[in-house]
Amino acid sequence: ETIQDIKEKLQDQMEWCDCITMGPVMGKDDIAEYIVNKVLNQCKKPVILDADALSILAVNTELFHKLETLQEDENTRKTLIFTPHLKEFSNLIHSEIEVIKKERLERCDEFTKKMYAVLLLKDILTLCQSQGKPYYLNLSGNDVLAKAGSGDVLTGLIASFVAQYSKKEHIKEELEACKMDFAFYASCMAVYLHGSAGEMASRERNHSYCLASDIINQYYNIM
Repeated sequence: ETIQDIKEKLQDQMEWCDCITMGPVMGKDDIAEYIVNKVLNQCKKPVILDADALSILAVNTELFHKLETLQEDENTRKTLIFTPHLKEFSNLIHSEIEVIKKERLERCDEFTKKMYAVLLLKDILTLCQSQGKPYYLNLSGNDVLAKAGSGDVLTGLIASFVAQYSKKEHIKEELEACKMDFAFYASCMAVYLHGSAGEMASRERNHSYCLASDIINQYYNIM
């Protein structure tokens, strides 16, 4: 598809959707960059950023700083969830991985406050934090989650929960009473269930032969 084709479809898609996920198998060409730019500048729905979308944002400093400015203003602020692994986060904040490992909580806290966002930093123990609030450290999962496509599956699960919770006002009100926003709750729930599904998948198949699809197949058993 050309950029013109995308322009004609994207506005309608932004209006009917409940949330948008950008990144997995998206690519980093001109069309991908146009989509990221358009969504971050104009869409008011919750946005989940992963993979190639993070890479585009990391090298496009003008867009990154404009997003910062939009997030500072309550009138233009949207729900944002960033789901990088350590290398992607390193590129995004322009800091060495070893420095991030030593100052993980401080760097995550600084980023979430600056971007008014939820950050899910994927690692052996995945860290989830929201705008300087108490963090969640996920203990579920194993090396099956390192399989190709596993991160894309997690991003899809987060999107599913965000789309559902964003339309259920009673859940949002209960979470707000606990001083927890729905995007943070959805991210924590997703990463825990995703890790548990990985554990269950490895019990049925040898770790070496597990695929991302095996993780998906276990969702039914844990929900």
